[in-house]
Amino acid sequence: MRTHRLVLLFLIGCRFGSAQTLPVLDQNPASLRWYQLNTPHFRVLYPTGFDSTAERTAGRLEQLYEPVSASLGKRPRRISVLLQNQSTSSNGFVTLYPRRSEFFAVPPQDPTLLGTLDWLDLLAVHEFRHVVQYDKALQHYGRVLYTLFGNTGLYVPLLTVPDWFAEGDAVGTETLLSTSGRGRIPSFDLGMRANRLAGLDFDYQKAVCGSFRDNVPNHYVLGYFMTTYLKRTYGPDVWSQVLNRNYRRFPWPFAFSRSIRDVTATATQPGLSVEALYQQSMNDATESWEKQRAGLVLTSAAALPASVEKGATRRPVFTNYQHPQFLDDSTLICIKSGLGDTPGWFSCGRISPNRRCTCRAFPKIPVCSRPRPRWSAGSSLASTPAGGSASTRISGCST
Repeated sequence: MRTHRLVLLFLIGCRFGSAQTLPVLDQNPASLRWYQLNTPHFRVLYPTGFDSTAERTAGRLEQLYEPVSASLGKRPRRISVLLQNQSTSSNGFVTLYPRRSEFFAVPPQDPTLLGTLDWLDLLAVHEFRHVVQYDKALQHYGRVLYTLFGNTGLYVPLLTVPDWFAEGDAVGTETLLSTSGRGRIPSFDLGMRANRLAGLDFDYQKAVCGSFRDNVPNHYVLGYFMTTYLKRTYGPDVWSQVLNRNYRRFPWPFAFSRSIRDVTATATQPGLSVEALYQQSMNDATESWEKQRAGLVLTSAAALPASVEKGATRRPVFTNYQHPQFLDDSTLICIKSGLGDTPGWFSCGRISPNRRCTCRAFPKIPVCSRPRPRWSAGSSLASTPAGGSASTRISGCST
């Protein structure tokens, strides 16, 4: 018992020590006026001129409150949601320092993230699922820590939950409760699908930790397949049972994995370890993809020579060629990137290997976000000069 207490005090000390080193949050100009819109479960804070957007977002959040909370069996406490419109960033987050959620209202330029959903609708369902996940920790020793230290104390039980569950469960929820969601976007699982159909079967540790040589999908993709498989196999409330067991255990490093094993055990079969859950979910997805591929008629294509990494190696690293465009009938240009190359324009031919190209005379287009000197929450787009020409020329190719 003394050892348990020492470990618990150590975890609390580490969490509070890290809290003292948090950077100062980005600030808005002091002249910006803020308003609030109150609903039964949310307090939406928004700047001047954002009234209609705030009303729509508040209505959407209330609409999602019950369905998003249902499968985890937890009705979260009232929370503040800040709508930010002074930045060109496209993001959203939930935090306990202090407890709130922030939505950055500018939609992303990446269609593989947004799909056909409205940006704030996507943030509402995804980020509110995180709110439910956080409040799920408000039980057993988590409630004691909350009583003693407030919301900050919940980070101790939350340390036992892996990132792949938190993000994968949220992606699965946004897919289930909408007509789009990343689970329906083909490019979301493109890397995982390519690996599995090519016979690349990474173990669980590599799938979680990543690689500097192979294209290992991130925890959003990994978690989506693992959480979805368990829900389809053991019922929609299975993760609620796993979290209940997890938060009633002493926060040892493998408490979450042990909780999965206990919930999935039957009278005749032992439960699934987290490694077995990973392998079964990958096998299930691969079987589905192989059936889809069997029904496809592939278009014939001619392969072009490619150099996957600068310098010869026995085992080349992952390299990606994107956005190809033909210069003539035998040469094309594309953006080459990967774990062994910085992104750049390359030319590829039927005979010659790919060569890096020098790009000149780009048109005047936005290339970066420039923060304001004083108020870092506000930013604007900076642009490159046109260089006297509105057309793009590719020249000066070199190896």
